[in-house]
Amino acid sequence: MDWTFTLKWIFSTIGVLGLVYLAFYLSNKNIKRKGRDLEILEGLPLGSKQGIYLVRARDRILVIGITASGMQVLTEFANDSLKKDEAIAVTKEGNSSE
Repeated sequence: MDWTFTLKWIFSTIGVLGLVYLAFYLSNKNIKRKGRDLEILEGLPLGSKQGIYLVRARDRILVIGITASGMQVLTEFANDSLKKDEAIAVTKEGNSSE
């Protein structure tokens, strides 16, 4: 058996797996992203090019609906002391009364 072939195969496999890991890491599959004034707190994909996102924009928390045709603010919280968990609870309470 040719050892050079085996070593080339092993290093090639490790290289390909490393590239796959690097691509996955750089694609940042985690939806939470943070900028200077904007932060995506929570996201729920509903299908292809559709979703609902909880976004903090400075001192406001927005619930935004996204479709293939555009974006729309579904509700807004202006209380700067409102935390992510409280916003989620308020949103769920509002939905349960309908």
